[in-house]
Amino acid sequence: MAIGGSAVDVGTGASVTFASGFVARLLSLSLDDAAREAIKTTYMGSTAGDDTDNFGGHTYIPGQLSDAGSVTMEIHFNPDTLPPIGSAAETFSIDFDTYGTDTENTAWDGTGFLTSMDVGVPLEDVMTATITVKLTSTLTLDPSVAA
Repeated sequence: MAIGGSAVDVGTGASVTFASGFVARLLSLSLDDAAREAIKTTYMGSTAGDDTDNFGGHTYIPGQLSDAGSVTMEIHFNPDTLPPIGSAAETFSIDFDTYGTDTENTAWDGTGFLTSMDVGVPLEDVMTATITVKLTSTLTLDPSVAA
């Protein structure tokens, strides 16, 4: 489906696989805090805006390195399976299932380690956990993951 020229899809079917074998039933997933430095290049001869029909005056260039951030996942919590909160960094893959609209899925592959885990055990409801993985390198787009 396209809206305004952009492809749009739903998250149903997305999954994550860790090299350690940890498997989680995803409820939601978000990529957080990805950032790239803005390096100020302003110098003494730079001119300021005159506040009438322009403003600013600082100039910038983009940094060459970026911080991939972290991935936060809300999952079903199974007390018999502990997420790898004490483990070293490991590879993982986020598979974006296309909800039956494509013959191939897209995956993001990366390396990271768990930095936090919050568990909720409500009365008469599903137990959930929120885990956060700090990315230790780049996320690599793999558009040819077999469906």
